[in-house]
Amino acid sequence: MTKSAPIASTLAQAIRCQQSGRLSEAERLYRAILRVRPDHPEANHNLGLLSLGAGRPEQALPYLRAALEAQPSDPRFLALVAWADASMRGGAAYAAAVALHAAGRLEEAVAEYRRTLDLNPDLEDALANQGVALYGLGRLEQAGDCYCRLLEIRPGNAMAANNLGNILRQSGRLDEAETVCRHAVEIMPDLAAGHYNLGLVLAGLGRLPEAMASHRRAAKAAPDLAEAHYALADTLYKLGRREEAVEAWRRVLELKPGLAEAHLNLGITLLELGRAAEALGCCLSAMAADETRASRMLFVNCIRGLRPTRDDGRVRALLVRALSEPWGMPAELIPVAVAMIRLAPGIEDCILGARKARSRRPSLSELLPPSAIAAASCDALLHAALVTAPIQDLDFERFLTSARHALLAAVEGTAPERKQAGDLLAFHCALAQQCFITEYIHDCAVDELEAAAALRGRLVAALDNDAAIPVQWLPAVASYFPLHTLPDAQRLLDRTWPGEARAMLVSQVEEPLAEFGYRPTISRLTPIDDEVSLQVAALYEANPYPRWVKVSVIDEPRSIDDVLRRTFPLARFDPLDTGDGVDVLVAGCGTGQHPICTAQTYPAARLLAIDLSVSSLCYAKRKAAELGLDAIEFAQADITRLSGLDRRFDVIEAVGVLHHLADPMEGWRTLLGLLRPGGAMRIGLYSELARRDVVRARDFIAAGGYGSSPEEIRRCRQDLIEAGDGADFASLAGFSDFFGTSPCRDLLFHVQEHRLTLEAIKRFLDANGLRFMGFVVERPVLDSYRRRFPDDPAATDLRQWQVLEIENPDIFRSMYQFWVQRIGT
Repeated sequence: MTKSAPIASTLAQAIRCQQSGRLSEAERLYRAILRVRPDHPEANHNLGLLSLGAGRPEQALPYLRAALEAQPSDPRFLALVAWADASMRGGAAYAAAVALHAAGRLEEAVAEYRRTLDLNPDLEDALANQGVALYGLGRLEQAGDCYCRLLEIRPGNAMAANNLGNILRQSGRLDEAETVCRHAVEIMPDLAAGHYNLGLVLAGLGRLPEAMASHRRAAKAAPDLAEAHYALADTLYKLGRREEAVEAWRRVLELKPGLAEAHLNLGITLLELGRAAEALGCCLSAMAADETRASRMLFVNCIRGLRPTRDDGRVRALLVRALSEPWGMPAELIPVAVAMIRLAPGIEDCILGARKARSRRPSLSELLPPSAIAAASCDALLHAALVTAPIQDLDFERFLTSARHALLAAVEGTAPERKQAGDLLAFHCALAQQCFITEYIHDCAVDELEAAAALRGRLVAALDNDAAIPVQWLPAVASYFPLHTLPDAQRLLDRTWPGEARAMLVSQVEEPLAEFGYRPTISRLTPIDDEVSLQVAALYEANPYPRWVKVSVIDEPRSIDDVLRRTFPLARFDPLDTGDGVDVLVAGCGTGQHPICTAQTYPAARLLAIDLSVSSLCYAKRKAAELGLDAIEFAQADITRLSGLDRRFDVIEAVGVLHHLADPMEGWRTLLGLLRPGGAMRIGLYSELARRDVVRARDFIAAGGYGSSPEEIRRCRQDLIEAGDGADFASLAGFSDFFGTSPCRDLLFHVQEHRLTLEAIKRFLDANGLRFMGFVVERPVLDSYRRRFPDDPAATDLRQWQVLEIENPDIFRSMYQFWVQRIGT
């Protein structure tokens, strides 16, 4: 073999020869590899096996030891070295120990090693192997004693020093571990495992640049040691050197192509570099190797920022699962789901047809020709999107609005039309769910609403008379009115229906009735008598807000300290969790998404969630019960009256509520009075700059004299969509709240809205002894800040954030979200 010949192909040929019994040819090929790479671990290992098989343990040992030196952490090499040595020595107890060790019978092996050492206390290989067996049993202290004894016998034993250093590191004794690991690499400067372990120790001590240097030495000493490259990549990532980390992760995957964690971490790194499409490819590879919660979350984070250009079957199937299980917040996935649905044959033509028709309402056969009926009936992604979150696409909304009208007409039309409507039952039920989720935000003509009301009357009459009810009536009515508002609606649950209709009835009848049953269990902590508070409460009593269907289950609970450390690694904060859990208040909890996620993240927390709206609290309580989170305490309360509450909290979260108070700063001060010294607050407030389009729309609403009833919100919203003459409100469609009645009311019609500046927020923090820990923002925004202001890596200077917002007025389009900590003890 020449140096230019690929070692990998020669090794593969040698292994095939060995497996087929052509041992002489295999030996020749292994020796050829060693002439080029004397330290090649597999060639040394396999050549040693050939010698052992020929009964020549004395010839096998040098090769096996060379393999072990190249890859000290490989248990195969450790066991074979010991076995060959035992065979040479001929000690029965030692040979038995090695055999038991190789068989994985560690407890018995330890006993035999002890018998061997009773006879020969200074037998180094027995001590070393006993240490390995004890380590495998998790008895780190006893394993460490073995390596200490080895170092007493021979202080220059680099492997013993390295193994002892590793045990000290895992025991949390990092300073001692550093000393021992440095001793190992001083003895043997090219010991890859020593540099690798030293790097892990230094990383644990927070000395990442030194850790990186050690991992580089390990990778240089053993280019094929994947663990060294993995540790190097991880350290480079933590140092923010992402481009270099990408190359290091790629090297890991060259060595271990099936390593799911490496695919995952490469994907995470690429995503943070803004290379979402490449990151998605890595994510798919990671999921193929080992699907985990982390890989599912990476899928969500990758796909939500992409707009697919082709209908990829695998991505589509994963999107269905991501929406249905779900893997994240379904609303975040709706835009990409809509984009992929529109790539499928049939549906896009329907959407374009509805757009061209505009005010003309096409019949069902015009809107959905035969080619599209199959797509609408069987598209799992379309159905999953419709039943989980509002569709945030105006063209798609026009199609759904036209489909609702066409299906209503078909249900009462000719026999062929009724058959066509029957063929679309699953789609019709999913459409009804979409209408229910959005609280019937879609445009509706007077005659259309009258026709729907007439059908509702016939449905009620059939219920009263115990008459047969065509199943198509249910989604036709449910697309215009919530079924739980029918008289004695629970009677619908007593009948037998197809699965898709039954699922719709659960959402529109069974669950709302369950929420009503929770009303007596909601306690009131404060009076509700402030004029603004009464008006706000009235907004949300008719319809719980926001109406959501699913939330991802967080199965990796953390402490509040861990969350803050991970979110703001460079910011200063004082630990909060004393070990017995924390007291958490979620103020303005709405329908429960916020406190449910908080409760899943901090399962040991004692959590109180408050809101003005009893309807929203009942919705929240039902959702919490579905997830088994019965420990959350839900109560009605007015933030402005909480000063008399005889409770104190370690964490208070108030996101999206303070700016609806008559005096947001006074409400914030009231909450601050409930926060323990050293406690943390998560706050969400509207930005004056980011909501300039909303202000313009509110002026339009005021000038037009629109009311805030559902009918007026629908009318005004449609006028905003169609507004011309320079009054273009298209940017409003960039707000997810634009696609639901209550959310739209909250966005544009709220009785009280304050918008703040970062300057005003900073004044409040300074005046009230609060330390700013950082904004909760997407990675690109944070990276943009650090590029603009490299002098503030912690990203905590609000004056500089204000400059960035002036330059980029949409970065806080949703709202400012940030954490602060109360200074003091």
